[in-house]
Amino acid sequence: MLNEKKSEDENWQEIIGWIRRGSVDVSHPFRYLTLSTSDEAARIQSRMLVLREVTENNKLILYTDSRSAKISQIQNNAEAGVLFWDPKRKVQLSLSVTVKQIDDKDSLKRYRDKVNGKARESYTTKCAPGTPVDHPDEAGSFHEFEETNFFTVLECDIHRITALQLGREKHLRLNCERKADSWECSWVVP
Repeated sequence: MLNEKKSEDENWQEIIGWIRRGSVDVSHPFRYLTLSTSDEAARIQSRMLVLREVTENNKLILYTDSRSAKISQIQNNAEAGVLFWDPKRKVQLSLSVTVKQIDDKDSLKRYRDKVNGKARESYTTKCAPGTPVDHPDEAGSFHEFEETNFFTVLECDIHRITALQLGREKHLRLNCERKADSWECSWVVP
């Protein structure tokens, strides 16, 4: 939770800690995020994804199907938005990110090996996400994961985080911008 009695740097450490916790704690509200990209007509497209990992240099790791619309949207415009919401603490984190698809085969294999059981079906449907079907049962046809899969990894490089803490007495808002290899944070009017 944001705390006006702490320094901006202490609040920054708290914010990145919340995000990191979301990648490892399946019950944490930051486990799920909204990724917003823009399509070819410049319309915003948002979808929920699972936060899989936060790297040492604070890049967010997400998994998706390589045939999904978000892939072509990211290829056309890598700038995107990420939104986290914690309803209990009433904290919203709004991130500006640059997204890239990881294409290094060793990294892809390392991430792919973490996908187990039923979760593998998310990346093995015979039809691409968004394909029209006459009945939902038609969407349940899968390839074997080891033979054919459309698993891919997205890496989100964070440029800015705006943290908004809603409170009964007052709201707090902190903007944090990456400057080279450090972060500069400042309080702003909510």
